[in-house]
Amino acid sequence: MTMRKVAQRIPFTPSRTQAALLERCFGDRRFAYNQQVEAFNTYDKETNPKPEYPNVTGMKSANGWLKDSPIPSNALSNAIMDFRKAQSAYFRKAQYEKHRPHFASRNDSIQSFRNTMPIRRMNGNR
Repeated sequence: MTMRKVAQRIPFTPSRTQAALLERCFGDRRFAYNQQVEAFNTYDKETNPKPEYPNVTGMKSANGWLKDSPIPSNALSNAIMDFRKAQSAYFRKAQYEKHRPHFASRNDSIQSFRNTMPIRRMNGNR
C-alpha cells in the first residue's frame, strides 16, 4: 500500500489581525531565506569555499524580534531547506549566474510559508 500526500486549496479571507499575523510570518520566512542568500554571496571558490551559513537558533539569538515571532521555528527551517535546494540546483546545473539563488522580495506575487505545527493562538483563535 502506498501513501500519498494530498493538498487542498481552500479560499480564505483573513481578518485584520490574521492578515497582520500572516504578513509577519511571510516576512520572517523571507528574512531567514535572505540571510542564507547573503551568506552564499560571500562564496568564492578560492578565498571562501565554505561560507558560514546562519542557522535558526543563531538568527533568533542575533535578532530579538525573531525570537518573539509567532511563527514556529520549523517554518524557518523550511525556508533554509528551500535555500539548500536552490543552492544544490546552482551547483548541479553548471550554468553559473543563470540559476544563482537570489533574494526573496516583498513584492513577489506569491507569499507563502510551510508549517506543520499550529501557530500560537491569537485572541483565542488559531
